[in-house]
Amino acid sequence: MIPEIPNGGDLLTTVAVSLVILVAFAIIWIGVRRIRSDDPFR
Repeated sequence: MIPEIPNGGDLLTTVAVSLVILVAFAIIWIGVRRIRSDDPFR
């Protein structure tokens, strides 16, 4: 899923892609928690 780093110049891009994937996963997980529970934060 994450492309290999041929040189240090693409490190920022790889980190950015990783963060986007993690944020998207977190949003989906929170959404599932909201659906399965009336108030998952209590």
